[in-house]
Amino acid sequence: MSNDRTLSVRIDDEIASRLSEMASQDGKNLTISDVIRGMIEESMQKVSVPFTPSTRLDKYRFYDWFSINDPNVNLLIEEMVHRSVNGFGLSGPNADRFRSLLEEIGIESLIRTISREYLRLGDVFPQKIISCPDCDGEDASCPHRGAMIDEIVIQDPRNISVFIEPLTGIEHIRISPTPEIMRMIKAGAIDLPEGFKKDLERGRDVEIPNTDHLKRGSSGYSSYGHSVLQSVLQILMNRDRLRLKMYSIGQDPDDVPPLTLVSDEIKRVHITDCRRAITSWIENDLIGFLADRHDVDDRPSVTWGDIDILSDDEKMEILRIWKAGMMSDRAMTERIGISPSESGDES
Repeated sequence: MSNDRTLSVRIDDEIASRLSEMASQDGKNLTISDVIRGMIEESMQKVSVPFTPSTRLDKYRFYDWFSINDPNVNLLIEEMVHRSVNGFGLSGPNADRFRSLLEEIGIESLIRTISREYLRLGDVFPQKIISCPDCDGEDASCPHRGAMIDEIVIQDPRNISVFIEPLTGIEHIRISPTPEIMRMIKAGAIDLPEGFKKDLERGRDVEIPNTDHLKRGSSGYSSYGHSVLQSVLQILMNRDRLRLKMYSIGQDPDDVPPLTLVSDEIKRVHITDCRRAITSWIENDLIGFLADRHDVDDRPSVTWGDIDILSDDEKMEILRIWKAGMMSDRAMTERIGISPSESGDES
């Protein structure tokens, strides 16, 4: 008995033309599997990514796109963010006093935002907005007694340039006259000192005061950090191309199997590193700033909870919810098993 079967299908003129052309080239014994395989290979050769991102800003754009649109990337980043901030607290002398001061600036929400940008982009620039009875916060160093931190503003790294002095290693964090910044200045959307504004209008970078730099996975003399996605960026780009090819031949792009970007052991390394950077920032740049200006000698230390990694079943369930279009920040928090109060989610 013959195993050959006949299937009646309707195809458009373009596909029919391509099938006819491939059949005439490859002979009469061509199977439909051979045709589809050939179409995929041909498509892979013709369609390519416009360019490989090499500059910092180009990489930021790719990191942004994948962290929003790729469920595997979003799952990776959000899981590490929630694990990074889980169990944040202070212990030791004056812990209650400093906890109260940090809560006034929304510290739990801040460290959640910082951990996400630290892991996703590799650079975070938190700026302290100071109130001071002597200088009203206009003195860049503001060493005056009684100064307080009113707010922390996370600056957009796309508008920031960093210069490190070659011999001293002193870091200068400057705001650049990007098109976005200049549009805001012309529209009067931001209130800047007159000299600050004039320098930007002349095309000069201007150093911004009381701004810190959390830089991930980079040497001390490098100006910028590295995203956790940098080592898998090419893989992500190739998978995105594969989804495009599958879509072009009428297959479901979601049939691309879930991807394990990094192992659980590497996740723990990333989370530990993120916690270490945030701990240093809080203890030195926040608690240290306040303690020096309020004559406090004994300072508390930052503490964290355990690092628990998602099981494979939990990951698949979260991806299923994502594909169903029901994923939200709160849903992610609940699925990972962290209460909104622990994660800093107040929505």
